[in-house]
Amino acid sequence: MKTGWNLISSNLLPLNDSLENIFKNITDKILIVKNASGSVYIPQYQINTIGKWKPKQAYYVYSTQNIILQFLGYRINPNDYTYNLINGWNTISYIRNTDLNIVNALKSLTDNNKLVIAKDGNGNVYIPEFSINTIGNMQIGKGYTLFLNGSFNFTYPDND
Repeated sequence: MKTGWNLISSNLLPLNDSLENIFKNITDKILIVKNASGSVYIPQYQINTIGKWKPKQAYYVYSTQNIILQFLGYRINPNDYTYNLINGWNTISYIRNTDLNIVNALKSLTDNNKLVIAKDGNGNVYIPEFSINTIGNMQIGKGYTLFLNGSFNFTYPDND
């Protein structure tokens, strides 16, 4: 993670899914962790309204310096997780075991004319209607926000 805001996820199901455990080695370097619902984990004040790490969620993390988050877990099979995406904004994890071009990763959304825009945590975008793709590959460890023009049950393609 870089200094400032990061949008993160993991392709691992943690051995211990408590946020206190996942962030234990870096709590002095992060100010806040938020999910898309507005729940927070603030280690300095021992506040955790998020609860446990959820594989389908991406998390916004504010870091006071460049750091690496590492935890132990089991690899996720992306076919085991269906994202019930809603009309409007959705924040999702990336759970495949290899990076994949966003065009291929979100193909079922574009084939069904649901995806309006996808964004990463660095301001890059994928806008299928205009063939704009500054994201390139969806990457392990990163989260993404998607704007849809209708609800859709989404599953990532199989791992390679």
